[in-house]
Amino acid sequence: MATLVSRADLGGHTTLDAVLRYVDRLRSRSIPAYTSLDLRLGWRPVAALELAVAGQNLLDPHHAEFPGGGGETVEVRRGVYGMVTWTP
Repeated sequence: MATLVSRADLGGHTTLDAVLRYVDRLRSRSIPAYTSLDLRLGWRPVAALELAVAGQNLLDPHHAEFPGGGGETVEVRRGVYGMVTWTP
């Protein structure tokens, strides 16, 4: 497994975070190797408020990560979500 993490200040109270992961195949679990990319774009218009949008597993619609309790492989899907953080 290898992970590369980057955080960039884009100016204008905006940040971009990226996480790239590579996981080699898990032979004992019959899980193939995969590469995954997560991105997060955040904007802080005032000190107490941050608005962000994030995407997870952006390189593929889904990938297997581990076998479930019933012997079925658990698939992790691509996802996009928004966040609002208020810190008074």
